[in-house]
Amino acid sequence: APRAGGDIAPRGAPAGGVMSARFWLLLCERENAPEHCADGFVDTLLPYAEKNYGYQTMLLAWAYANGVGVGQDAAVADKLLDRADAHWSNMGASVAYLQLWYDLHDEPLPASLAARLARAEAAGNENATMMRLRATLADNETAALTDKDIAFLERRSQNGRGGGFAMVADWAKGKKDDAARARWLKQAAEAGDPDAQAREAFRIAYAADGPHDEVAGLRMLEEAAHGGSAFAGRMLSYKAQAAND
Repeated sequence: APRAGGDIAPRGAPAGGVMSARFWLLLCERENAPEHCADGFVDTLLPYAEKNYGYQTMLLAWAYANGVGVGQDAAVADKLLDRADAHWSNMGASVAYLQLWYDLHDEPLPASLAARLARAEAAGNENATMMRLRATLADNETAALTDKDIAFLERRSQNGRGGGFAMVADWAKGKKDDAARARWLKQAAEAGDPDAQAREAFRIAYAADGPHDEVAGLRMLEEAAHGGSAFAGRMLSYKAQAAND
């Protein structure tokens, strides 16, 4: 039977393509994956795992943990993941493994994986901290955040495009702290978060508490739309339609 997605991923993975290998795994983990989807998956990864390539070793650990193209063996999976972490700073292999898990599941992490997440965070992996906070706020938008959590989300390293500020702004909204939300939303917009830019642009142009500066608001809406905000794109489309453009 043909593999899901054709043969593109199985061709790229043997050449060392980590995203091809990841995509191949994700395809074969779907409920409607075709029969024999994972044929050759483990054999493709083995040469790279033997050379201690971190990403391929991590994927091989997943294969053993979940029985993808090989018999399920939790003990072997743990050893492989530990080995991958040994060649990846700050337990990065475990964090990449956890991201795969979140891509495929909606429920909370099992205890064994939650323990890995905690160890990765203790090792200084900022992605692990962000992963914990995202999961916490997804489960409860008004969950208690410590001063340390908020300080982390305000770090420059978490705000290349304002993502950290935007998360705290959403948290403040759930807490009904309008002043704090406005402050963090403005910082998120200034840092380049497109959804925050769209909301801030609407406030600037049209909101009752805004300055009613439509020129500035529309300029920010354009920036937000180029950044990927669907809301900003719709607003600009309505504006153009009204102008017969």
